[in-house]
Amino acid sequence: GGGKVGQVLQAYLITTVSIAVLATWADIAGLTIDITPVATSSKILVSGYIYGGMVGSSSTMTFRIMRDTTAIGVGDTSGTKPVGYGGHKNIDARSLFCDKVEFLDSPSTTSATTYKIQNNIEYSGSTANYINQTGNDANVIGYDPRVCSAITVTEILA
Repeated sequence: GGGKVGQVLQAYLITTVSIAVLATWADIAGLTIDITPVATSSKILVSGYIYGGMVGSSSTMTFRIMRDTTAIGVGDTSGTKPVGYGGHKNIDARSLFCDKVEFLDSPSTTSATTYKIQNNIEYSGSTANYINQTGNDANVIGYDPRVCSAITVTEILA
């Protein structure tokens, strides 16, 4: 019957990642997952949470979900602004934000499909952003935690 779960897959990132690509979209190493739907009528629920930090207090970090080479569930295009699913503005080098992405996709295929999370940073004092750590990343008790991020894909049968 319809609405039943066909398969659930997860990619879990426990290491820290530094991305120094400014004003362009970059893959987050480790937050990529392949799924082969069993029917063209299946829907794929893509869920993820990403922890990010930066050094610059005015820098912004934007995330988006990709299906193969297509961005899905993103906002309206406007000029040169990054268009993504969600994101945040950094407060300081000790800030660590959790951004959630979730989208119910209809890939209409039974071929292997790749879902991944990308990010884009806008420079204003930060030349890099960090996944699973703060920009400061000091080794001091009570500050600058290290965490994990994940992407999960769930096939919903029609």
